[in-house]
Amino acid sequence: MAFLGLLLLSGIFGSVYTDKLHRYYSVNYHDHFYTTNANEIGTTTVGQTGNYGYVYEGFEGYVRDSQISGEVPLYRYIKQSGGIDHFYTTNAAIIGTITPGQTGNYGYTSEGVVGYCQPSQVGGTVPLHQYWKGSVQDHLYTTNGNDIQAMTIGYVYEDVACYVYEAEP
Repeated sequence: MAFLGLLLLSGIFGSVYTDKLHRYYSVNYHDHFYTTNANEIGTTTVGQTGNYGYVYEGFEGYVRDSQISGEVPLYRYIKQSGGIDHFYTTNAAIIGTITPGQTGNYGYTSEGVVGYCQPSQVGGTVPLHQYWKGSVQDHLYTTNGNDIQAMTIGYVYEDVACYVYEAEP
């Protein structure tokens, strides 16, 4: 019976933290980019440059690849006028569309769902902090409260985007 319980638990919780939320930065675009698909940029070696000139900076935590009760989608948007900016939110009303390829408010186009996260803190999660640097039109997201001090001055704290899982089981 214990073995069956382990099988059931591994099936239920096995994909909880399976998708790393990878973080990249492009000096050319002044853009932070986050994805769970490592093939999108093509590298997960810190400091290495991948596709489109994005440099891998590490990962911010884990998100689910499918939604369970209590979790919310983390939407990804891109704005390509006046530079490139990727914007991530759980509040679809801000941009006004969740349809990939459709442009909504503020000129941002939906790129779909990155993954599923918690709307409030629960055990095993950490806040994904959202910052904005208006001079280069860049949103930065980090789970490291000290991370922003090491970066170029000028990022302004906005909010907690959501809560991501901090570790694999």
